[in-house]
Amino acid sequence: MANNTQPAAAPAATNRIFTGVSFQPDTLRYLDALAEKLSTSRSWVLNQIVLEHAALARQNVLRPLETLAQQPQTIIK
Repeated sequence: MANNTQPAAAPAATNRIFTGVSFQPDTLRYLDALAEKLSTSRSWVLNQIVLEHAALARQNVLRPLETLAQQPQTIIK
């Protein structure tokens, strides 16, 4: 995430679509630790990660996710 990204108050629940996501244990531990460090929710962190990924993808800074799906790796420790 960008260094200048600040945790923000979550919008009203009416602006949200609720869904379920399955995580690998290491990924969930990382996500929870990041949310705690930022004093915000797991949902906020996930939304910011997706928004940042989309912005970087538009700038052609990232490899397409399709290439990563062909070579799954665990990089979270």
